[in-house]
Amino acid sequence: MSPMSSQSERRLVFGATGYIGSHLVARLHGAGYSVRASARNLSRLEARDWHDVELITADALDPQSLIAALRDIDIAY
Repeated sequence: MSPMSSQSERRLVFGATGYIGSHLVARLHGAGYSVRASARNLSRLEARDWHDVELITADALDPQSLIAALRDIDIAY
């Protein structure tokens, strides 16, 4: 963890159903961070069976969906 980061910061992972995103969610959550995972398809996120990870639908091609996804987020990946 860098000196500038804090585990109380909320992290958002876009593309959380993909290979890199899914591993990043697991790694951040395992390190104690508050994680919000996003994808275009909510049912694919729910199939991950992540506990204590907030799930949200977001699509970069739908800017309106990004407003809720980014709300109260300190760092987005």
